[in-house]
Amino acid sequence: DIITAVQAAHYFDLPAFYKEVERALKPRGILAVIHIDHYADSTSSEIINIIQKFLKYFSNFDNTKAFDMWYNQYENINLPFAEKHHFVFHETRNKQFDDIIDEYMTLALFENLRKEKGLTAEEGRTFLVKKFERLGITENEKYETFSFDESTLILACRK
Repeated sequence: DIITAVQAAHYFDLPAFYKEVERALKPRGILAVIHIDHYADSTSSEIINIIQKFLKYFSNFDNTKAFDMWYNQYENINLPFAEKHHFVFHETRNKQFDDIIDEYMTLALFENLRKEKGLTAEEGRTFLVKKFERLGITENEKYETFSFDESTLILACRK
């Protein structure tokens, strides 16, 4: 009835994935590709600038094509079926610096870097904090609460 890909399609070989979707999805079934931008906007433009610099740095340790698709919020993805729908939802979330670090600890691109450098999880966390410090996060900002506009993009098509 439905196939979903949440925060993952940027790693797929899309032609091969679409071929498998064509095979597995029943007629009138739905493919939904979902992208979540945790940091679409903030009450602090400086924290957004730091996060963007941070992501650009980490793109060097990941498949650049995959990173570009993810970073550009799937704006150029072509879905395989003609009947297409585009939905965007927004939600405001409050986060502290530790929440931001915890989220980045789960990213595949950070895992690639951590493994490449031979870091334990705790060493990786320290590495992330120091990287944010070098990019300009201040000691006071580590204890502030930031308000972020989180957007969820759902690209759907019906077979």
